[in-house]
Parts: sequence; structure tokens; C-alpha cells
Amino acid sequence: MIKFKDLDNAIIGLTDDLVSGTQRFVYDYNKCVETLMKQGNDEQSAIDWIDYNVLGSYLGKETPIIVYQDAKHIEKDINSK
Repeated sequence: MIKFKDLDNAIIGLTDDLVSGTQRFVYDYNKCVETLMKQGNDEQSAIDWIDYNVLGSYLGKETPIIVYQDAKHIEKDINSK
């Protein structure tokens, strides 16, 4: 399983990916931002880093999953379809 460095506090679970036959870590997007902010980043820098280095990366079939649990992201995605 692939883990993102220094984001252990943002892990909210594991999933079994039956298609690829792998387990993958599941991260909470907001907890990723909070974790980076606790490490000294301002909010926008943390968001930019996650958007580029986490959301913008594909590391193969074990790429971790990012979950949005806040209404802002969910409503935006529902309304855009």
C-alpha cells in the first residue's frame, strides 16, 4: 500500500479494491489540509500542495483514495453534473 509522507493523521481508513486486488489507504481531504497547516503551511499553500501532489498524482493501482466529507465539495460536484 502506498502512503503519502507526513499525512498519517489524515488517514481515515482502508479499502479493498476488488478490481485491482489491492488494499488502498483512504484520506480525508480536509484532514490533509489541517495536517499540513499544523506543519507550518498556510491554508492556501496546503491546498495547492495537496491539489498538485496528491490529487494530481497517479501512483498505480495502489494510489490512495481521497474523500471529501464536507458539503461544499459534495454540493459542487452534484450540481456540476
